[in-house]
Amino acid sequence: MTFQNSPEQSVNEDLRRQFEAAWIAGEPKSIEDCLPAGEDPTFLPTLEELIHIDLEFGWKEWSLRRRESSKASQRPTLASPIVERYLARFPQLNQPDILLRVLEQEYLMRNQHGDQTDRDDYQRRFPHVSNVAANFETFARMRQQGTNFGAPPGEKRADAPVCSSQLGNYELLDEIGRGGMGVVYRARQLAADRIVALKVIRPEYSSSALSRKRHDSLLDRFRTEARAAARLEHENIVTVYDVGEENGQHFFSMRFVEGKSLSELLRDGPLPNRRAATYVEQAARGVHVAHEHNILHRDIKPQNVLVDDKTDHALVADFGLAKLLEGTDELTRAGEMMGTPAYMSAEQAQDAASVGPASDVYSLGATLYHLVTGRPPFQAASPIETIRQVIADEPVAPSRLNRAVDRDLETICLKCLEKEPARRYASARALADDLARYLEGQPIVARPLGRVQRAVRWCDRNRLVAASLALAVTFLLAALTATTIGYATTIAALEQSERRYSQTRQVVNEFFVDVSDNVLLNQPGLQTLRKSLLRRVLPHYQAFLAERRDDPALRQDLAKAHFRVGLILLEIESADAALPSLGQARTIQTVLVEQDARNTDKLYDLAATWNAIGEAEYDRGKSSEAVDSFIQAKQLRQQLVDIEKRPEYQRVLANAEMNLGLALKAKQQFDEARQQLEKAQLSRLDLLDRKVDDFRDEFHLRILRDFAIGEYSRANLALLVRDRPAVAVPLANAIQRFEELKNSQPQDFDAQYRLALSYSLLAQNKMSSREYGAASEPLNSARSIADRLVDLNPHVNDFQVLASSVYMNVGSLEQREGKLNEALESFKRAKSILDEIIKVEPLPPNRRNLARTHCSMANIYIDQKHWPAANRQLQNARDALGGAPDETKSTFELVEFIEKLQGTIDRQ
Repeated sequence: MTFQNSPEQSVNEDLRRQFEAAWIAGEPKSIEDCLPAGEDPTFLPTLEELIHIDLEFGWKEWSLRRRESSKASQRPTLASPIVERYLARFPQLNQPDILLRVLEQEYLMRNQHGDQTDRDDYQRRFPHVSNVAANFETFARMRQQGTNFGAPPGEKRADAPVCSSQLGNYELLDEIGRGGMGVVYRARQLAADRIVALKVIRPEYSSSALSRKRHDSLLDRFRTEARAAARLEHENIVTVYDVGEENGQHFFSMRFVEGKSLSELLRDGPLPNRRAATYVEQAARGVHVAHEHNILHRDIKPQNVLVDDKTDHALVADFGLAKLLEGTDELTRAGEMMGTPAYMSAEQAQDAASVGPASDVYSLGATLYHLVTGRPPFQAASPIETIRQVIADEPVAPSRLNRAVDRDLETICLKCLEKEPARRYASARALADDLARYLEGQPIVARPLGRVQRAVRWCDRNRLVAASLALAVTFLLAALTATTIGYATTIAALEQSERRYSQTRQVVNEFFVDVSDNVLLNQPGLQTLRKSLLRRVLPHYQAFLAERRDDPALRQDLAKAHFRVGLILLEIESADAALPSLGQARTIQTVLVEQDARNTDKLYDLAATWNAIGEAEYDRGKSSEAVDSFIQAKQLRQQLVDIEKRPEYQRVLANAEMNLGLALKAKQQFDEARQQLEKAQLSRLDLLDRKVDDFRDEFHLRILRDFAIGEYSRANLALLVRDRPAVAVPLANAIQRFEELKNSQPQDFDAQYRLALSYSLLAQNKMSSREYGAASEPLNSARSIADRLVDLNPHVNDFQVLASSVYMNVGSLEQREGKLNEALESFKRAKSILDEIIKVEPLPPNRRNLARTHCSMANIYIDQKHWPAANRQLQNARDALGGAPDETKSTFELVEFIEKLQGTIDRQ
């Protein structure tokens, strides 16, 4: 049974491309002309994205006009694009997170295009936004692209490592930069009396700020960076001198390069062709040496390539994400994303653990692209949107952004940026050699793709969108056909028209099935696209029903159309909207099955309709009606299996049994629910045992997912009825299978979400059995996954609810262990998440959860004898319950608990 998630709002890609293409063509459109309707869920994300694009191109245009001015001090006549002007047009932007991102983009673009400004000026312009400059730092680290906000020499950073002016054998002079996990100082190595760059692990990665497991992992990564870089000696690689630790501060020293990074050089705009090609050629030769030592860089970007002022040579630095290819020092788990979104390859964006040298070649190409155009190949308002573009979109040809880019250099650049690793240069050295040919005026090896080749590759990567375009063309042909019918005078012409109509309907049906069955389309970030695609199909089915409802020869097709309309309405509107269409489908299909009881196609369709009706009734909270519907679906699917024991029929029968079990559980008929869940799982085990695990097989993946969900459901039921011994085996099976799905399908956030739920349930079971020590590990696993899901999908309510629940459990465990301060911090974390959830969904269950967090904090304050603080928390709990209906059992229990705690306070 599918439980509805809150849709992840995303950007309207058609409008984004249209707006960006207009700027590239030199004929920019107004933002208002490229926005979806105000009530459209994509409105605000699209608005923010368009403003980011407008700021980028607007400041570039401003810079060009300035350079064209006859006097350096003369300002261009073009009004500079600043945030206040956007706010006046679009008040919806005045939300803290959105406003900070837009301000950061303005700051980046102004400084990149020569209008240097002080970050403190933003605090003066926006006094109501707290600590703007500090938040720039946060967002810069989140985006990890563009210019680093390194403090100028002598400026003290609030989050710098806690060090004195000396660290071991090094005298710290000033901070010169920072990366994903380290802060870099200019320092004097006292023994050698030389100036070095000293990289020190950042304080937020200290053991006091992280779990032990996470701390050890990051420390290993820090050591790996040092060990990897220390093994490399090349004129285009920054040399590492020393690795050490002093008073818990881990560090390593490297050659201090007098010069600038490529990102700093880009502040004056794109580099000339030959200069850009020279720097990337040199960097590529350094990277190739690293590859020869079996080391990948995995984070090549302009700020990690330094240019020596004395030699004008490029040197590759910061092997902070380096991966040792030979041994057991693999630090990246399958499915984990590491690197900088704007410069990473499609395969790295999906699974950093499986990348090879071709990914570094891509990043070198992305760096070259940025050098010659002034922007990365893909750049969006959020990391997730950038990653989506990296995976799905073609980069704009560099010459369209900068007409000065040579054709051969553009060809080299685009070959590096091929989506398929095999189509890039075979090695970094091959890239360097081709750049050398370009610089020497010799013919290059790379050849540009023709339009047909690019179209074919685009369609291969974007099959759903390509199908949508094909569908639109087919509709056009169908419309022309319908027009021709009026002039048809022969039977042959009418038959030809009918054949074309049938072909159109077949395309629509196939498109519907692709959209409905595609697992990735139901993932956060793509749910809006899924609904948009379903909305495109809905009018066709409705038109078909209106035109052909009186045709007795098409009754089965009519029933399928009603069924599909019902499914679409269930997805994009509500269960109430879907039930009338599903009821009409059931009526027609029942008659068809009565006429031909052994027709498997008709039985299959009627069973699917009964199952959909059961889901709709379940969503409406009508458990009894849902049970009746699932019984009908189960009986029909059993008939299918009796007629022909096909794997697909067995799969859908097991699904009906599980759905029935869940509906019976909702009715509190626990024994009957358990029996149905066990029957479903036996069928799925039989299907899984028929073949070895094959994660490329779509049917196998479906069964594996169904089995994992079923095992979780069995464990959940056992814990609900307090049959704790019956929890262990199914829960272990669920965790094992969800781990397999997570590793084989890293984009499947639903599998990760369910894995976190399973770990959390395991911890609850251990705590219920008073095995508190054994609960810690699964809770940490659940917290790690939940944190990652929230980071990647901050607007998905289910992930936020999961995270708040996990932190509540963590707090409860810490409280049991006597770690009251740690428990208090965990409850505060849960409370802050729930505060954000309630802003979007102030539903009674969310309010009750918030009240529980306040009660938990009050309980701790009572233990610490902080009576006023305990009183405040209890009042907060009452306020939270003010929005929850007081007739529920959960609310009554909470009220009683609040009064009990209040009595404890009053007796003091």
